[in-house]
Amino acid sequence: MKYFKPTFAFMLCALAITASAQTVSVTTTNLAWTVTDVYNVNAQLHEFDSDIVTIHTDGTLLWNDAAGSTKLQVSGATLAGTWLNVATDGEVVYHFTADSQPATLTLQRAQGVYTMEVSMYQNESTPQVYQLSISSYTVL
Repeated sequence: MKYFKPTFAFMLCALAITASAQTVSVTTTNLAWTVTDVYNVNAQLHEFDSDIVTIHTDGTLLWNDAAGSTKLQVSGATLAGTWLNVATDGEVVYHFTADSQPATLTLQRAQGVYTMEVSMYQNESTPQVYQLSISSYTVL
């Protein structure tokens, strides 16, 4: 009688899981990003909050705080850059207008850490800048 070695069975399971993992791209996948900290650069204040930033492939951006109140809602943002797999390091920039002023949302992963930066001119010569720490993302 032949016996199946547990090591071989484990390797087969690991191979099956790896083969079934999907590549998630910001250009083809709607994503919700979980924010653990918002740093207001101009005011030098941290808001430790569980915000959610949702980014859709059609250029819709939605930033809600933990209570569900909308901090930012944008339609028609344009994407600059290509990031084919959010499980690897990369960066993209979304360009949009907020209150008729230019604005950007930069999403990146560097050394395995996800961050986001929102920069908006609000009728001022210097932009209002928010740096967001990201803990995870969810495919919508």
